[in-house]
Amino acid sequence: MKKGSLFRLVSLGVLVGVLGGCAGPRFTPLTADNCRVRAELVSAALGVEVAVVTDAPFTDPLSGDSGSACQITAEGSGLSVAQFWAAAQQLQEKFDFDWDPDPAYAASGPTGASGAFRKWNALCLWEASWQPVPQAECPADQPITVCELTPEQVLYHFLVQCALDQNAQGE
Repeated sequence: MKKGSLFRLVSLGVLVGVLGGCAGPRFTPLTADNCRVRAELVSAALGVEVAVVTDAPFTDPLSGDSGSACQITAEGSGLSVAQFWAAAQQLQEKFDFDWDPDPAYAASGPTGASGAFRKWNALCLWEASWQPVPQAECPADQPITVCELTPEQVLYHFLVQCALDQNAQGE
């Protein structure tokens, strides 16, 4: 190996190491304007006010990669279980209009559901869950679905997080 070759090889290794260490997070939030548009969509779907954080911590549950996202939440009481499921369906339909569902994120159970939608390099995760208020007298030895609850006894939580995936190829 020539004398200058070793120097160039070491220099290249240092440069690659430095540049590799400068890579930003995989996920970054939508612009504030796009976040507000998503929030309006979620609010319209659920029929309730939502809280918005334009730069919230985010972790992709499938890859474990992290970064930041636009976060939209709604929580409260006053929906019956049937109204909760109808609102969750409305939320899905609002995104399903012009976003592609990603079935890898889909999950569902008696007290909630979650999923994801993609559009270009954007990933929006959503989850919807409910639980009875602590004072509700639900039988411990029965499935939660047999518990008769008034709308005031149903605590609901909706969460939508939208981020730009820096590793995805936009269309």
